[in-house]
Amino acid sequence: MIDMRQIEAGRGAAMPMLRHADTHLFLYLVDGMVKVALDGVDHSLSSGDAVNIPAGTAYATQVLSGTARWVASSAGGNGASLWEKAGRSTSEFSFPLEADSDDAERLRGLSGVDLALV
Repeated sequence: MIDMRQIEAGRGAAMPMLRHADTHLFLYLVDGMVKVALDGVDHSLSSGDAVNIPAGTAYATQVLSGTARWVASSAGGNGASLWEKAGRSTSEFSFPLEADSDDAERLRGLSGVDLALV
């Protein structure tokens, strides 16, 4: 199964280092700047850049610009289900000014999702 969705976040929003055993990811940055760490090596992405993340690769993301928007596509596994289980609904379009320190704890509490914090 292939999953595709648009992700938007504000400056400093970050996904801690994690790994999917079976889920392959492809990220295409539509707008903004994002740091992506792949197996501990940092890469700065800007609008129009893309990154392929094979299953088993440890990765983390952090928004460097005021806001960023990217398309996340995944295949194999159910790693994309973390957005339903760990995402936060909002009643309006807004971005947090700082990263939420509870994000890693929220991910640690997920069950049944193809992810492991590294």
